[in-house]
Amino acid sequence: MAIKEDGSLWAWGDNDFGHLGNGTTNDRHSPTKIMDLVATVSTSQYHTMIIKKDNSLWACGRNSNGQLGDGTTVDRHSPVKIMDSVVAVSASKWHTTAIKSDGSLWAWGSNYYSQLGDDTMQDRYPPIKIMDSVVAVSNGDSQTIALQRDGSLWAWGTVDVGFRLAGESTMASHRSPVKIMDGVMLPEGKQSIYISPEPKQPNLFEEPAVQVNEPIRIQVTVDKTDFTINGNAVVMDVPPIIVDKRTLVPVRFFAESFGAYT
Repeated sequence: MAIKEDGSLWAWGDNDFGHLGNGTTNDRHSPTKIMDLVATVSTSQYHTMIIKKDNSLWACGRNSNGQLGDGTTVDRHSPVKIMDSVVAVSASKWHTTAIKSDGSLWAWGSNYYSQLGDDTMQDRYPPIKIMDSVVAVSNGDSQTIALQRDGSLWAWGTVDVGFRLAGESTMASHRSPVKIMDGVMLPEGKQSIYISPEPKQPNLFEEPAVQVNEPIRIQVTVDKTDFTINGNAVVMDVPPIIVDKRTLVPVRFFAESFGAYT
């Protein structure tokens, strides 16, 4: 999968389960366009998760364990909408996790290895909430690791010998998140991942708007105490005067017109 500069998503390769999202199960040997306005994409072996620029999450491909998150186990050969307000997603072979704009982490799909982190081993077809204040997440086939905003790293699921989880070097299983360490560096840009709770949430993937201050127009007349700020009449205590070819004005009145205090 590849996203072009214009936001179009392109796909190619194996397509047995429709995970290319082109409406078929035919393999593609060259890139084919899937959809527009795409911000990011995450793929597993057999399913694809797509975040569009409006922060909506879409899925296609294999769904045998509910890993698409549409509440079914039906494979989807074209992208279907899963949820809104998503800022990050991670797809693995059997399950998927996503971070919403409020920092909440959601998971769905196979839970055979407790990789969803909901303290069960029950598969989940619609997304379920796991924890809050999450800024990054990464899935393995049988485990999940999440980074919280305070720099704490958490993990859950099942790991094999040689992979250390919570200090264990043998087969270990954790049905809910366990804390691994503190002081983990946040990914670049994640410090401000959250959207403030507005009725209409802004698009996180757009460049932040640059604040432009309105110009202030001040008009004065030498030897007169009357002047205007953006057309509004104001009176100074002393008038502007000219001394040695320089116009001198009362600083306080001009500073206060810019919002300063003297």
